[in-house]
Amino acid sequence: MSVTRRQLLIGGSYLIASGAIASLPSCHRGDSTNTASSTLGFVPPDSIPAANRPQELTYLAKYVHRDARWRSEQLFEFLNAMKSEH
Repeated sequence: MSVTRRQLLIGGSYLIASGAIASLPSCHRGDSTNTASSTLGFVPPDSIPAANRPQELTYLAKYVHRDARWRSEQLFEFLNAMKSEH
């Protein structure tokens, strides 16, 4: 079954109007960090100060290329660097 963009937008507007998706977490721009409503307990990673983040995966930081679109080489390099327990 093929759905057109118009049908998708109409369906989304019906969901919003009916309140069916009112319980989804909404992210908004706070004091220079992204924060989310706590209805589902989601916390964006960037909202946690670096000193309070778990340090067990910090060894992978040098393999994360945040500003680049990853190709298969970057993904392969990242996965190979990851320890088996992670």
